[in-house]
Amino acid sequence: MNDKLLSTINTLLKILPYEAKNLRNISVMGGFNKFCEEKLKEITSALSSGEGVLPSLKLIQQKILQYPTLPEEEKRSLLLELQSLLEKLREEITMHVNIEKIKGIGKKTARELEKLGICNVKDLLYHFPRRYEDRRKIARISQVKPGEKVTIQGKIVLVGEERTRKGKKIFRAIVDDGTGKIVLTWFYFKGIKEIIKPGKEGIFTGRVSYFSGLEIIHPEFELWEEEKEKKEFLYGGRIIPFYPATTSLTQGRLRQILYRTVKEFAPFLFDPLPPTILKKYALPSVKDAIREIHFPTSVKNLKKARLRFAWEELFLFQLGILSKRGWREKEGGSIFSASIWEDLNRILPFTLTPSQKKVLEEIRQDLTSGKRMYRLLQGDVGSGKTVVALGASLMVLKHGYQVAFLAPTHILAEQHYWNFIRFLAPLGYEIVLITGKEKKKAREEVIEKIKGGEANMVIGTHSLLNEEIIFKNLGLVVIDEQHRFGVVQRSELIKKGEKAHVLVMSATPIPRSLALALYGEMDISTLEEIPGGKRELETYWLKEEEREKIFPFLLEEIEKGRLIYYVVPRIKDKNKEMESLEKIAILLEKRLPQVSLGVLHGRLKKEKQKKILDDFRKGKIQILLSTPVIEVGIDVPEATVMVIENAERFGLSQLHQLRGRVGRGKYPGYCFLIGTPQTPSGSVRLEKILTTQDGFQIAEEDLKLRGPGELLGTLQHGFKGFRVVNILRAVNLLEKAREEAKRFMKEEKLLPLYLKIVKERFPEWEETSLT
Repeated sequence: MNDKLLSTINTLLKILPYEAKNLRNISVMGGFNKFCEEKLKEITSALSSGEGVLPSLKLIQQKILQYPTLPEEEKRSLLLELQSLLEKLREEITMHVNIEKIKGIGKKTARELEKLGICNVKDLLYHFPRRYEDRRKIARISQVKPGEKVTIQGKIVLVGEERTRKGKKIFRAIVDDGTGKIVLTWFYFKGIKEIIKPGKEGIFTGRVSYFSGLEIIHPEFELWEEEKEKKEFLYGGRIIPFYPATTSLTQGRLRQILYRTVKEFAPFLFDPLPPTILKKYALPSVKDAIREIHFPTSVKNLKKARLRFAWEELFLFQLGILSKRGWREKEGGSIFSASIWEDLNRILPFTLTPSQKKVLEEIRQDLTSGKRMYRLLQGDVGSGKTVVALGASLMVLKHGYQVAFLAPTHILAEQHYWNFIRFLAPLGYEIVLITGKEKKKAREEVIEKIKGGEANMVIGTHSLLNEEIIFKNLGLVVIDEQHRFGVVQRSELIKKGEKAHVLVMSATPIPRSLALALYGEMDISTLEEIPGGKRELETYWLKEEEREKIFPFLLEEIEKGRLIYYVVPRIKDKNKEMESLEKIAILLEKRLPQVSLGVLHGRLKKEKQKKILDDFRKGKIQILLSTPVIEVGIDVPEATVMVIENAERFGLSQLHQLRGRVGRGKYPGYCFLIGTPQTPSGSVRLEKILTTQDGFQIAEEDLKLRGPGELLGTLQHGFKGFRVVNILRAVNLLEKAREEAKRFMKEEKLLPLYLKIVKERFPEWEETSLT
C-alpha cells in the first residue's frame, strides 16, 4: 500500500511545479484541478483517520475544484500548501520505517542503534556527528614524522605475518606512495589479511611511530575495489565525522550506515524551515544540510549546515513557546480577589520594598483576570522572593483554596515549612510538609489532609509529584528554584489543579531578552531591590598555601557569637585533586579545637540533616562544614562567614548563591574563596566574583564562561530536540528565531502542520500545550 501511495504522492509533487509556472489549470490534460482532486481522493482514502495531515488534505481536496476561478495569489498559496502537506506525508511514510528494514542493518546492529535512541530512519538522519577530523590533506610518506597523525594514499607492495618473542602473531603490510614506504601493523588482525593484499591501492590514516622504521599501528583504511576506481572515501581524503557510538558499534560501521541512509533517504525529508526564512538568511535546504553535516565537502559548508540546524531547532522551539502562550491565554483560571495588605502588615515584622509591592500587584491582576496565571519571578539572592510567594499564597488561601509549594531539596522545603508556619499559622491556616521521608502512618495522615482540604498549604520536594497526592481544590502552584526541575516534572504538579495558577521562582537571574526567549510562555516579574538596601559583604580570594591566614579571623567571629559556613566540593576525593570533607574536618579540629564543628552532606539521613541545621541555627554548632547542599535558600541571620574550598571548581552563579548565605542579618558578611586555578577560565571566574555582587552581571558572565550548565539547569537538557544549538551561546539567533516565529504564526496557513512538527521534535511538551 505504501509503495502505491508514495507513487501517487510523487506524481502530484512532479506536476505541481509545472502548474505553479502559469497557474492556468493546463499542466495536465483534462485540467489540473480534476486530476489533482482524483489523486487526492486516492491519497486520503488510503490514510487512516489518525494521520496528522489528513484533515488539511481533505480541505484542499474540496478547494481544488474551485481552483480555475480563484485569484492568482490564492492559487499560488493553495499550491504551496499542497506541496508542503504532500512532502510532509511522504516524509512520514519513508522516515518512520523501522531501522531493521534498512538495507545492511540486521537485528544486532538495530539493537545497538536503539541504545543510542535511534529507532527509525529519521532518528538516524538526525544522529549528528559530535566532532570532525579534517583528513583532506594527503601526506607524502617521505615527509611524515613520528608522532603525527596523517592520511596517506598508496599501493600495498608486501604483506606478511611475524611472531613476537612471546609467540604472538603480528600482521604487517608495506605501503608505497612513490615518495617513500611505511609499515602498517595489526596485532589483532582477524579478517584483515583477507583484505590487505599486495597490489591493492587505498587510503590509510593513523599516528606515525618509529620502530626500526616508520610505522602506523592499526590504521583506519579504505581500499579501491579496482585499479584507478575513485570512490567516496569514509576514512580519509575528506572531512571525517565522528559520532556518539556504542562499544559494539564502531565509527566505521556508523559512517557506512549513515552514508547509505543519507544517500537513499535525505531527498524525502520535509523541510521544517519555511522557504521565506531559508531565502532571507541564505540557509541551505534540509536535504543539502543533512548531507553536509554528515559528510562535509568543506568547512564553510559544514558551518552553513550547522547554522541551518541551529535555526531549525530555535525556530521550532519558539513556535512551541508562542503556541503555548496563545493556548494558556485562552485557559480559564480561578478568580481570587481578596485583599491581603492588612494581613501582611499584621504578620510581617518589616515593610515590603517597592519592587515587592509592584510584583504583588502584577500577581493580583493575574489572579483577578479570570485567566490562568503563568508567571516567572526572578530576583537576586536575598531579594525577597519568598515574601512575594507568601503574599500570592494568601490571596488564594483567603478564598478557601489550597497552595502547593515545590522545593528542590529537603533542607529548603523544611526551611520554607517553618517560615510559612511562622507567618500563616497565626491566621488559622494549616501547613503540612511532605518529602517522602515520613513514616508510613504520618504520611498517610498528611495525604488524607491534602485530599480532604484540611491542609491549606502543602510544602514538599519531588514527593509532591506522586500520583497518591491528590488536592481537593488546588488554587496556586509555587515552584522554587524552577531550573532544578524538568519540564515534565513541573507539568505533573500543575496538572493537579485544573485551574490552578502558577508562580515559578528563580534566584539565578538571566538577562530579560533571554528570559523572554526561553520562558516566553510566561509573564516575567523581576525583583530589583534588596530589602534593607545593599548588604555589607566582602569577598576575598586566597591561594591554597594562604589558607592558614583565615583561622584567626574565624575564631574572632565565633567569639563575637557569629556562625560560619565552610564548604567543600565533595565528601571524598579519591583522585586527591580537591579538598574533601574528611580532610578539612581533621584540619579544622586541629586548628580550632575549641570550636563546635558540625558536618553536613546529602548522604546523611534527613532527620540527621535537620538536627545539624537546627543546632547550627541555635548556635550549638559554630562551624558548619558542608558540601554545596546549603547552596540555596538556607537562611541563618547569625551566619557571617562563608569559606569555599577549591572555589575555582564552582560556577560563578553557584559561588554567588553560596556567598548569599551570609550577611543576611544585621552583621556584615565575609566570603573567602580558597583556590589555585589551573586554567585561565578558573582565574577569570574568581576575579569576576570579587568585583561584583550583582546577580544579573554574574549570570551574564557565567553564561559566557560556562554555557548552559547552572543557568539553564534542566531546560535545554530536558529537551532532546536540541542537537546542534547551545541556547545560551546563541542569544542573538534565538531572538531572530522568536521574531520569525511570531510572523509565521500571524500569517501562515500551515501553522497546524508546523505545530505537529514541534511536537515531534519536542515531545517533552505535554500534548495539550500545543494546539
